[in-house]
Amino acid sequence: MKKRTRTNLQILASVVCGMFLLAGCGQKGPLFIPEPEQQTQPEEASPAMPAEQTQQES
Repeated sequence: MKKRTRTNLQILASVVCGMFLLAGCGQKGPLFIPEPEQQTQPEEASPAMPAEQTQQES
């Protein structure tokens, strides 16, 4: 009976240690719900120069 009790204690200790290790994973700090990002209107880009003009300037 002593051997069986010792084995059960080893299993229990392993499970408890595993739970502590898993509890350490993840995001640290307080939990929060992130605010939705505000979408901004992109500025209009200037029109690109045609390929012919860029080759002539080089």
